[in-house]
Amino acid sequence: MIRDDFKMIDFEFIIDIHNELSHSNIDENLTLNDIYKKIEQLLIGDNSTLEFLFELRDAFLLEYLVFKNDTYIDIFDNLSLICDHFTISDKFNGDLNKLKEAYKYCIYSSKKTCIHLMDMKILK
Repeated sequence: MIRDDFKMIDFEFIIDIHNELSHSNIDENLTLNDIYKKIEQLLIGDNSTLEFLFELRDAFLLEYLVFKNDTYIDIFDNLSLICDHFTISDKFNGDLNKLKEAYKYCIYSSKKTCIHLMDMKILK
């Protein structure tokens, strides 16, 4: 369960962020390592642990498996970018705006990876 101090960051909040930012763009040319650094700078603090993001990531995977909603798997992939880079005990700074910005970098990474994979298929 998500802790009381992070009740605002729930399933619907993440869907809203995803819908708001899914068509956004970042005017930087970043490597995956650069993206990880940006996300770390945006999220790491001394508040509660990032456990809530791990729980939300898992919830989106379960929802996808039940409902086959592609948005849920996209969100799962984006949250996985964060969760794969951090541990469940890493601390979150509690800043919702920075969480949104970090999510925007996850979307950027996803788009960049997709474009890169398409380029590789074209080259073959």
